[in-house]
Amino acid sequence: QDIRFYPDNFILQSQRNNYNHLYLYNLNGVLVKQLTDGEHEVTNFYGWDEKTGDLYYQSNEPSPLRRAVYKQDKKGKKTRLTPATGTSDAMFSKNLQNFVHTHSDIHTPPVITIENVKGKVLKTLVDNKALAEKLNQPGMPSKEFFQFATSNGTVLNGWMVKPAGLDVSGQNSKLPVIMYLYSGPGSQEVLDSWRTGFYG
Repeated sequence: QDIRFYPDNFILQSQRNNYNHLYLYNLNGVLVKQLTDGEHEVTNFYGWDEKTGDLYYQSNEPSPLRRAVYKQDKKGKKTRLTPATGTSDAMFSKNLQNFVHTHSDIHTPPVITIENVKGKVLKTLVDNKALAEKLNQPGMPSKEFFQFATSNGTVLNGWMVKPAGLDVSGQNSKLPVIMYLYSGPGSQEVLDSWRTGFYG
């Protein structure tokens, strides 16, 4: 698991309560406290300000399909820094006050901005506007999410790309399918983020 060391402490990611969360230890290996909690996973840890106690991380709290960036203060109060639906990732400055924000969703290619932790966009680095306009033209295939249940009742997520103009109204319609399999732990394929190679 990812371990981040600081002068007087270290932060460990652990799934001890069945969900991946952050735990603060002193340098003697004694647990000080659990920093994050809930029925969701911390999916990326960006940093911790020892002076203020502010914690910065990415989580799938919105949905197993989505990711957002959060700030949490020493009292446990959370602030979502990236409100847009989809998948957000961040690269923080050394002082943890600014970050490069990369956001995309299933239909929108990445938009990259520089923002501060107060919610202000300082600069747009990449807007991918031209690509987004091309993708919205008529005749493009559509990608959508769906859910299905296994034989033991477990509900799983999937996605499907349908050709433009597909007609499935006939009850006896049989159409060819190319199936892309999940490849194991740590390699989530069903995510509300931009992926190339599945539209052609």
